Amino acid sequence: MTQHAGALPPRDDGIPLYVRLASSMRSRITKGEWSVGERIPAFEELATAYGVAMNTVRKAVELLANEGLVASGRGRGTVVASQEVRPLEGALMQELHNPLSVSRELEIKLIKMESGVSLPAGLLKAYNPSDSYVRVVKTHAVRGLPYGYLDIYVEQEAFNRFPRDAVLQRKVTRLLRDFGGNEVLNTRQQLTIGYADDTLAKILNCPPASALVRVRRWKIAAQERLVLACEIFYRGDTFIWDSTESEANEQAIVPDGPNED
Repeated sequence: MTQHAGALPPRDDGIPLYVRLASSMRSRITKGEWSVGERIPAFEELATAYGVAMNTVRKAVELLANEGLVASGRGRGTVVASQEVRPLEGALMQELHNPLSVSRELEIKLIKMESGVSLPAGLLKAYNPSDSYVRVVKTHAVRGLPYGYLDIYVEQEAFNRFPRDAVLQRKVTRLLRDFGGNEVLNTRQQLTIGYADDTLAKILNCPPASALVRVRRWKIAAQERLVLACEIFYRGDTFIWDSTESEANEQAIVPDGPNED
C-alpha cells in the first residue's frame, strides 16, 4: 500500500495511537493543507490512509473538535473550523494562576517517584536545602493531550504527611498546602522560553525543537529553607498567560537613570 503523506511513524514512543493521529491531522490543518470550511476526508478514507481502526479516527477527530479545529454537522460531514488551536483554558488557566486548584479535566500520569534524593544544584540557587527530598516526575494532560511535564522535588518530611497515592490525583502544591505543615512563607516563580528535545517532544506529543515555556517554582520556609523546588515545561501552543495589573501604584521595572538636563 502506498504510504499516505500524513502516515504515522512507527509506534514505539508510548503515545496513544489516536493522539498521534490527531497530531498528524492537526499539522495538516495548521499548515493549510486542509483549509477553513473544507470538508476533511471521510472517516473510512482516513482509517484506510493511516492504517488505523475507525474508532481511532473518531477519537482523534473528537480531540480536534475539542480544540476548536474541526466541527461536524448533519449532512455536511466534518469540516475545518479554524487553523488555530483553541487554548485549553479550563485546566491551563487553573494550572498557571491557581496551582492549588483541582480541575476535573486534569489527567495526571506518574513517570517516576524517588525518595531520599538531594536537590540538584541548578534548582538550589542561594537557598538552603533540606536533608532529603522526594522527586516526583509526571505529566499533566487534558482530553488526552499532554501539555505539561513536571519535575518536582518536595521535602521528604512534608511528603510523608501526604495521603497515600495522593500525587496520582492532586497537584503537589495543593498537597503541600493541605498536609505539609504550612511552613511555606514565600513562593518564587521564574518563566523562560525553551525548546523541546527529542525526549520532551515524545512526552508532550509535539515536534522536536518546538517552543516550550519553562516555569521554575520555589516554596521557601523560614531561614531560606527550600520545602519544594520544581521545573515545569509547558507546550508553547497551549500556554496561556492572562494577567491584569493596577496602574494606580505603577513602578518602573527598570530603575530610571540619572536625570539629564
